[in-house]
This record gives sequence, structure tokens and C-alpha cells, in this order.
Amino acid sequence: MKKFYATLVAVVTATTAMALPTHSAGKLELATSPIYDAAPHSISGKVSKIDKAELTYKGKLQASVMKILENDTWVEFGDGKYVDPVLSSLFGLPAVSLDVKVEKSTTTAGAYRIVEPYKNYTLPTGLTYDASQATPIYVVVEGNAFYLDDYTTGVIYQSKVVGVTTQVGGLYPDYTLSQIAQVYTNGLGIYNEGVLTYPVSMVDEGVSYTNMLGFLGSGANGYYKANTDGQFKIVLPGATAKDYSVAIDNESCTDDNKFTFTMTLGADVASYKTFAAAGNFPASDANLQYIAQNGQEFTADKNVITLDLSSEKSSLYTFLVATLDADGNFKEGARAIFYVVKDEADQWEAVDGQATYTDDIIASLYTDIDCKTHLVSIEKSKGTPGYYRLVNPYATPYAYASYNEHTGTHKHYIYINAANPDKVYIEESPIGFEMGDGAMCVSSLAYLTLSSSGKTEDDVDAGHWGTLKDGVITFPQKTLLVRETKYNDGSWYYANTSDTGSFKVVLPESEGVNDILADDIADAPVEFFNLQGQRVDNPVKGQLLIRRQGTTASKVLVK
Repeated sequence: MKKFYATLVAVVTATTAMALPTHSAGKLELATSPIYDAAPHSISGKVSKIDKAELTYKGKLQASVMKILENDTWVEFGDGKYVDPVLSSLFGLPAVSLDVKVEKSTTTAGAYRIVEPYKNYTLPTGLTYDASQATPIYVVVEGNAFYLDDYTTGVIYQSKVVGVTTQVGGLYPDYTLSQIAQVYTNGLGIYNEGVLTYPVSMVDEGVSYTNMLGFLGSGANGYYKANTDGQFKIVLPGATAKDYSVAIDNESCTDDNKFTFTMTLGADVASYKTFAAAGNFPASDANLQYIAQNGQEFTADKNVITLDLSSEKSSLYTFLVATLDADGNFKEGARAIFYVVKDEADQWEAVDGQATYTDDIIASLYTDIDCKTHLVSIEKSKGTPGYYRLVNPYATPYAYASYNEHTGTHKHYIYINAANPDKVYIEESPIGFEMGDGAMCVSSLAYLTLSSSGKTEDDVDAGHWGTLKDGVITFPQKTLLVRETKYNDGSWYYANTSDTGSFKVVLPESEGVNDILADDIADAPVEFFNLQGQRVDNPVKGQLLIRRQGTTASKVLVK
């Protein structure tokens, strides 16, 4: 728990307990799991936190980038507000509201600009400001939509200026706003009574793309996701921006599996509704609309909720919030993901000796951390031969254990299923390590496939499995995954990314290959186990189980 958290709890007016919902989670859409190449994370100041965007611009309309409005005549319009969408997304900085001077064009109807919006931004170490590299923010409003031209902030990172573009950047004035809107759904900004906001994503032929992008220098090295939480906002002079926002602060995992959620609510939020359940549910408009109708409601003065999940199963959980106005209309939403962790010590036994573990999980995510090898305690399942878990793999003697910000006394594990030595996978679980962005978690591409509804081993790409050979567990490069629950909405990033894929577990000598599995004979008895390694004597139709016969184990759906 972060140190400032206790202060927040102390000043709230009410604390409310919440139970898991009785309505069906099946009505909510599950989140997909996009996976990214991890751009450099840096320990010092965390200034280099940049997420590379997926390939975005499809280029259906083509035009050259031109600042046609530079030659307009501009007059002072008044004082406004600007909320930055790029420094907050690229570097994990607060989405602060800046006081700005707004000018209005007397040449082009509906055109406004802000000159040097970042000059009063208080920058952290690692970022500097150069006014000579700042360009104005130009917008053109038509009806309820507006076009946002490309601009550079004047903020310098590693000698390169940070800039902003959109998927439709450079299309105006070659194309009118109505023409752009016909091609790209949600590609333009939204104008409402003097307040300008921008959709997080746009749609082209049914495919969703990140709408606003950041870049460094010329953008030659690629574009990065910006406006990731819809932070962008311009409030024109004389306008009043309603604030229905919500931000969630919570623990990623706890000793007793009891969780506290503190909501920071916008001034105009009258009430909000919540939802919590096992699974990965996105804060999509469809899900939030559903929660606004069916969630558990709380008034805005009750902004701390406790949730007791001590009797629930180990799993990833999602907590969703939808804010409402005074008339009960849905306005905005947010989500948090967290883990219920059960030790289940009665199902495991210590292995004689220690495993030798080489990390390429954290080392894949942070440029300041190298692949290091150390000894780790290891346990094996009492019910599934070849099923292991590393115990507190990132505690001392791990070389970077002192960097860990995670608190609590409960143990963490890396679960490795090597029941089939040719098809090894790592299950999703928090690893007990934090760097300020929530619990760090590990998984594997094979497990992500196996955990999807109806998927079996036949659906796993042959190159995604790890192997257990001569007592050593390894994985192909970029087949392991890592994420931080509070960074980029808990997105997965490739791990085991070193040139050779350095992740390795050398089992103790006591776990010789001949001791791991029984003889593989054709008439060996067939046994079934659940995904937690417990034997299932009477499989039921629809159960997803591990089927083992001799040395052969596979994941099956009982029919």
C-alpha cells in the first residue's frame, strides 16, 4: 500500500462495504489481450515510460501536413484551460489542467489556437522545455466536431521534442471535417458548449485504432499511444466544463484478500455504480453502460469501498466504476484490475534443494535491470507430477530485490506446468514485485491461449511452448509475458526478450528427469486433474481438465 493512501482514507466521509454482484458477468464483454513490445522503462524518475502504439494509420485519405492557419489574423479571446494528453500517457505524469491564453482567428470561422501551452508545466527530472521548439495548438470547430492539427509541445526528452498527432492529422484543409467524419468514425474531436474533448479510439471498417498519438522529434522512430484515458481537454473562455471523471486507487493484492478502493470523483458526479468479478473486463462503453444500469449504486460522498474476497478463488479480478449525473445518466468510467491470491499450501510440497533461476521477466521491462541468476526455493504439486512453483522468486538473493516496492507478508509464486516436458507453460500470476505501477505479473503465450474459452493444446502455436530437458526449463524468445496492473491499463508486454531468451529454471538434482514423470506405457491409467493440480475422479461434461496418461499430459474439455 502506498504511503499516501492512509491519508486519503482518513479524510473521506464514509466507507462502504460491497459484495460481489448477483447479476451475471456473462452480459459483459471480456477484454482482449493485446501484447506489446516493451519500450524502455527506466528506474530513475520513470521518465522513459513510453508505450509503442500498434500500427495505426490506414491512409485512406492522403494529404500533406500543413499549418494553413499560421497565416490567419489572430486576436486575444480570453483565459481557458488545457489538459495535456501526451506527457501523462508517455511518461506516466499526472494529467494536469493548465491555465492558457486562447486566441481566435478573424480569418477562419471556428478556428482557435493556444500559444505555448506547456510553458508553465512543472516538469520532472529528465524533461526540459525549449520554447523555440513549441508550436501552437490549432483547432477548427464545425458544429459538434473539431479538427486538431499536429503540434509540438516544446518539452524535450533525450534531445527530442515531444509532439502530438491524430489519426486524421494533416487532412484539413484538403478535406472538410464532414468528409473526414464520413471516412473515420470518431476520428474527430467532440465540441460541446465550449469544451473540446477527444475520443480515445476511432473506427475504420470495424477495426478500432488509437486516436491520438505522441512522437519524438520527427516521428521517424514510430508513434506512441497518447490520450490513453481520454485526458485531452480544452475549455474555451467563458465555458464551464462539467467534471464527471473518476480515478481509482487500490491495492493489487493483499495478505487477507480484502481490498479497499478509493474513488477520486469529479465535482459534478452525483453518484456512481460499481461492478467486481473474476475475469478481465474492459472499461468499454458497452460494459460501462451496462454497469450504469445494473451495478451497485453509491452516492458521491461515499468514495471508499471495501471488498472482502477472502472466500473467493484465486484469479484476476476486475473492478469497474460508472459515474452518473444528477439525473442518473451515465457519464464516464474507469477500471482497476487486481489479484486474489490463495496459498493452497496443502496441495504443494517442498522440493529437496533449490532451483537456479535466471530472470528475463523484469529485465525485459526495465532497461536499468539486467538478467541475473540466483537460487530460489521450489515446490512441486502433490497431485500433478511436473507441476512446479518458484517461491518468492524476487526476494533476496535476487540482485534487485531492494528496488521492490511491494508490501505484505504473503508469498508469491511463478507457476510452471511441465507435466508434459515438450509443452511447458507459465500460468498467470503476480510475482510479488512492484515499481510503482501496481503488481507485476507473469504469464506465457501458451497459457493465454489455454485460458481462453474452448481453447485446447491443439490451438497453441507450436513455437509458444517451453520445454523441460535434462532438468532445465527454458522458453523461446518472446513467448513469456509481463505486465503491471496500473500501467497502460494492465497491458501485456513480451518478456524473455534478450537475444538468447535468458529465462531459465534449473531444477534441483533431486528432481531428475526419471523422477518427474512415470514410465510412458501405452496401457498406463488415465488420470484427470483440474487446473489447480487437484485430482478429479468423476469428470463432468463441460469441465476443462488436464488429462494425463504416463508421460503424456494435455488440456481437454470434457464432452
